[in-house]
Amino acid sequence: MARRGALELLGTLASGRFPLTEGPSMTSAVAPVTLRTAARQDWFRQTAVTLAGLFLLVAALIDAGTISIPRRPATPPAVGLLTPSPIADRVWLVIDVALLVYVVWQWLPFAGSSRRARLTGYPVATALVAKALWLITALIGWSLVSILLMVGFAASLAWVLTAGTRAAAGFAVRQITQVPFALSLGWTVILIGSAVGSLGFSAPFLSSEVWGVLGVTGLLGLGMALVRYFRGRVFIAASMAWGFVWIAHARLLGGQRAYGVAVVSIVAAGLILIAGLAVFLWARARVRERVPRPTGTLVLDDLGPGVDETEQH
Repeated sequence: MARRGALELLGTLASGRFPLTEGPSMTSAVAPVTLRTAARQDWFRQTAVTLAGLFLLVAALIDAGTISIPRRPATPPAVGLLTPSPIADRVWLVIDVALLVYVVWQWLPFAGSSRRARLTGYPVATALVAKALWLITALIGWSLVSILLMVGFAASLAWVLTAGTRAAAGFAVRQITQVPFALSLGWTVILIGSAVGSLGFSAPFLSSEVWGVLGVTGLLGLGMALVRYFRGRVFIAASMAWGFVWIAHARLLGGQRAYGVAVVSIVAAGLILIAGLAVFLWARARVRERVPRPTGTLVLDDLGPGVDETEQH
């Protein structure tokens, strides 16, 4: 019996015909493409970022009046003691150009598949959509919804800055993935303070100017926390200082004058710049003082919150 089986095996090998056996390749069906699997593809993420950028562009055109939508009758914008001079909005030109650079960069062959692009892509798309919705709701006149979307936009910017820290990158890539979002974060915090202050909070035992001073102080405290715990700290500090300076300008030379708020705003501008530079230099010094591990690498967590071996900004 064994001899017969051996002969059959030899005959099969000699003929080159092998019996088909059922395996995974024959029984398994092709897995359907789902949104989750598609979202992991680089082209899907790049397209999402680009479409979000186009949505923001349409919202900006609506804001500029190039595209008309139904809106409430034009009314003078609410002006509070924390409202900067209108000229301060020109900072958006710098931010928008930097955002355009990011959108183009993430389509480049060497960038689109990089880990940093994958980590920041969807947070960036979320931030762009949040800003577009904020612009539209502000035009329609939904003040409270607009403020909530501003807060959501700021949270998305913080998400972008945090997500990018999990991937090392060179100097140029760090600037592309940090500058527009750090500038936006600092400036948006100022605008949130302005919008909340325009709601007209009051108390019988506090004058409006005292409320303004307290508001500037609160914004300064929040800015100190941002430059301590988020990347792009120098740019966050710069955009907030820009906002404080133009708040002071409006309170000194604008229609609603408050000299106490102006003085505190100028002091706040100086303090936030000093804090941003101080934390930046501290982070660089701490990185240089780190002793490499036996493997020759540094562990991100060892450098404390807000610092890693490749990103001192």
